[in-house]
Amino acid sequence: MENPPDAGVYDVVALFGVLHHVPGAAQRAGLLRALARRVAAGGLFVFACWRFYEYERFRARIVAWPAEYRVEKHDYLLDWRRGERALRYCHYVDDEEHAALVAASGLREIAHYRADGEGGQANLYSVLRG
Repeated sequence: MENPPDAGVYDVVALFGVLHHVPGAAQRAGLLRALARRVAAGGLFVFACWRFYEYERFRARIVAWPAEYRVEKHDYLLDWRRGERALRYCHYVDDEEHAALVAASGLREIAHYRADGEGGQANLYSVLRG
């Protein structure tokens, strides 16, 4: 994974389709802190968390971790089923962790909402102000 820019500030910073692939709560929080440092005063930081575990069709794709793997709560392997077996690491960010990620950013949440997918609920977005 690329590191966030180590210099400069921006009016808008967005992180979509990434957090569910970042292993480790500390790494996810660290990524949010690093990106928040790149938000200009008064700027916006928007991030999304894919809420796949809330859908039976994705829970049906969960496969067991090998016994020797140490994983955190809500870490899953999904069989992506695209013609051949393809396992995909996905972390489910629940409401508690989502709030912790907002807090870790050090920015103020000005809005949050659900959007995308069937029923418009597949992702939880937070809009933060720098």
